Amino acid sequence: MKKKNIKKRLIHKNFYKSPSDNMSEMIRRIADEFISMGSTIERRQSHLNLSCAAWNISLLPASNRDRAIEEYINYNSKLNINWTKEDIEGTRHNIIILIGDKYKYYPNVNRKIISAEITMVDGKEHLTIASVNLDKIRNLTTG
Repeated sequence: MKKKNIKKRLIHKNFYKSPSDNMSEMIRRIADEFISMGSTIERRQSHLNLSCAAWNISLLPASNRDRAIEEYINYNSKLNINWTKEDIEGTRHNIIILIGDKYKYYPNVNRKIISAEITMVDGKEHLTIASVNLDKIRNLTTG
């Protein structure tokens, strides 16, 4: 049993920390299971949107994250008037899990997602994500 855990840990270490990862690959790796839970492309897009929001919230200072999560939930509660208390708690839980995974696998990636889309290409779903490197923007404004 311990050998299995060690092997799994090594696979994750190599799988998640490749320096050649692009944003689409990184989001897939931390949120693919969650995104795949959507039964339609529209639901998967919704799950992708939440995953990207969680990623962006993770970039905030720790002291601002709880407030940002609540603002996200409040905004989406107004759009989804049929949300139940369980839906709200599930959303909060998913955001927290996704933020944790972002920090676990990509703690030093400071790219803000500005758009994300699932499209069909040759009969397969394709994930396209546009992002900006916040470190480069900071260097431009301070340099």
